[in-house]
Amino acid sequence: MVSASPPPIPFRLRALGLAELLDETFRIYRRSFGLFAGLALAVTLSGMVMNLLSGSYRSWGWLTRVVQNMSNPDALQGVAQSPPPQTDPAIGLLASLVRLILVPVTAGVIIYTANQIIKGRNPTIVGALEGTLQRYWGLAGVALLGGVLLFAGILLITIPFVIWIAVRWLVGAPALLAEDLGPVNALGRSWQLVAGRWWRTVGIFLVVVIMTTIASAILGATGGAIIGLVPGLSDDLGGALVQVTGSLTGALVLPVSYIAITLMYYDLRVRREGLDLDQLAQQAQPPSAA
Repeated sequence: MVSASPPPIPFRLRALGLAELLDETFRIYRRSFGLFAGLALAVTLSGMVMNLLSGSYRSWGWLTRVVQNMSNPDALQGVAQSPPPQTDPAIGLLASLVRLILVPVTAGVIIYTANQIIKGRNPTIVGALEGTLQRYWGLAGVALLGGVLLFAGILLITIPFVIWIAVRWLVGAPALLAEDLGPVNALGRSWQLVAGRWWRTVGIFLVVVIMTTIASAILGATGGAIIGLVPGLSDDLGGALVQVTGSLTGALVLPVSYIAITLMYYDLRVRREGLDLDQLAQQAQPPSAA
């Protein structure tokens, strides 16, 4: 069983600037890398296996041949005349269903773990999964309610307005887990916390998304390039290795975004409610007599 390194006890709550928030995000991830990486890989594994079973990796092999023959028109024409292999539609549908079911766990388990560490606790992989699964339906409710309302907004209103709503709900999952709320109250709590700080919230979130997207792309491209240099690989084996590498590197980058969102939730509470002062007051209280 992999456990986290002992985190600071307790985590010092305070208002965080962008640089501080990013620094704390990476510090928490570094100190508990084995824990976060293990959790991210655990929730990614089933979807990766389903993708392999569906045969979707064969398309990667076909695409690799297209890229390799870009400078050879005759060979490229031959590749283009053979359509990319088809995946098994039944398994592909099942893989999509598995990923959909795991959405609340994928996000929730990282947020749950980050929340525990910020509170000065030392979770384990098994404990984090158990704690997240206990709130599965609440997390699923946040995802479902948010998804339905945002989709309805896209159909009925405008995309900028939908983006505005999505940012107002950004810290709904951390609120649900930290304050033991239901889905509706958690989204309402997020709406309240982000009020008046929308631009700051979206700015920090965009920086985090850009950083993680670039990191994931670099890691995935590096892995794909290394695989492409291995001689004698068949298209199918090469495609499978590229897909597995992409899934694994994506899983390793995944915790960064959710740790940052959890810290954003606490930062918003500090700025709006003085949560850091409450923490200091609790620490100043003398221990109760036995």
